[in-house]
Amino acid sequence: MKLLIQLTFNKGLGNLYCNVIEILDFVTYYNNIGYKCELIFSSNGHLRKNKYINFIKFEDIFDLSLFDVFDTIRNFEDSITNTEFESFTYHSTQYGAEHPGIHSWDVYFNNSINFLPYPKRIATMESLLHNQFNPKLIPKLNKKIYKKAIDFINQNKNITKSIHIRYCDYSISPNDYFKKMSRNLFTILKSTKTNFHFMSNNQYIIDEITKLPNIKKYDFKNLEILSNDHPYFHHIGNVDYDILLDRFYDNLTEMVILSYYDTIYYSTLVGPWTSTFLYYSTINNPNQNLINISNNFELITQ
Repeated sequence: MKLLIQLTFNKGLGNLYCNVIEILDFVTYYNNIGYKCELIFSSNGHLRKNKYINFIKFEDIFDLSLFDVFDTIRNFEDSITNTEFESFTYHSTQYGAEHPGIHSWDVYFNNSINFLPYPKRIATMESLLHNQFNPKLIPKLNKKIYKKAIDFINQNKNITKSIHIRYCDYSISPNDYFKKMSRNLFTILKSTKTNFHFMSNNQYIIDEITKLPNIKKYDFKNLEILSNDHPYFHHIGNVDYDILLDRFYDNLTEMVILSYYDTIYYSTLVGPWTSTFLYYSTINNPNQNLINISNNFELITQ
């Protein structure tokens, strides 16, 4: 009996990390009951390419130490969209029976199977914070990313808290509400002497808030070539691969850096959910204080 998982990198970094946690949980069960398991990592989806880099290998992102549940790991540039692939037949996505290569991961079997004896559990910030899914296998990232994170932490030992502001996806220009929110946050942070690491996917608020002496940002290289606003992936076709890879690792580094802090203040403007960019930090530092400041920035000074 064989099982094939297709993991498609067509969303953000936090989603990718959560998807890998889901897959490890799912595949471990089938591996234990005798299935040989294979993984195909597709850098781009059928309807949506990844946001960061045209093609990257799975082993360039993750430490493979937990992935011995897979007999083979292969890397494809684009996702498989056929329901028949080699000796495998498509069963479902992580959300149910739809079409392969569209959602984050797909399941194929080489034998007839009508139902799954083990549920596909979904990793989100909400499922983690409400103890609905507490994964046992916590994947690690490429060692290069940890070196970058430790270097930053060692250079900024006076920082133990972070502020994370997630702006609307696919929008570079802040609206009037966001500008007013940024000014309010600036005023509050100006009144405290506490040092913070500030991060956001919007350059406007980064430039405004980091004018304060007690605010530190991560120093991304080559910003004159490639901005780090969320939609920068629209321009990656004209940028050298080495620059894209370095930026990709730097964004993952910020995700890891969060796990070193005792408190994260966060605000998410993309919807009612909490950004999965915080998942790595929360699962790797369970004693961390995670404080939602979306409706009250004053919580930062309390």
